[in-house]
Parts: sequence; C-alpha cells; structure tokens
Amino acid sequence: MVDWTNDELSNYNKAERAHYDVGMNGKTDISPVIGTADYRIGLSVKGMFRLTKDWLSSGHQLSTEERAELIDLIATRGKKVYNPKTKEWEDKD
Repeated sequence: MVDWTNDELSNYNKAERAHYDVGMNGKTDISPVIGTADYRIGLSVKGMFRLTKDWLSSGHQLSTEERAELIDLIATRGKKVYNPKTKEWEDKD
C-alpha cells in the first residue's frame, strides 16, 4: 500500500488518506480510507491501461524528464529505447 503525498493530489481531493496498491498480477486498488474496502476502486490490468492511456491522451503537464522516465519504464524495463525517427525499439547502448 502506498500513500499519495499532498503534492500528488489535486485541490479537489477529499479523501481522508488516499492510497493505492499495485498487485503482482497488475491489478490496482485505489482507496480513500485505510482499513476498509467499502469505497475501494479495483482496476484490472485493462482498466489500468485505459486509465493511463486516457490520461496520457489528455492535456497532462509532464516535464520532459518525467516523460523520459515513463518511456524508459515502458521500454521493457530500460533494456530498449524507442527511436522516434525509425519508429523502432532498439537495444540500449
């Protein structure tokens, strides 16, 4: 279980103690309160993919460094890099 910090939450957050848990199977639980499953949101891998894809398609405000970090994570855990010119995944030097 991981708690979000105040700078990671929007001004509209009303959760008592917002946190999330990512399981080994990729399923993710998001909850506003610790110790109860009454208000938990459970996302499957497909649900997490859709949430991430929709967020990335929105007007997010990631810095260049944050974008590079996400791309590196997606690139098979840092073993490959995406070359936008060739549109291919290449081995990392």
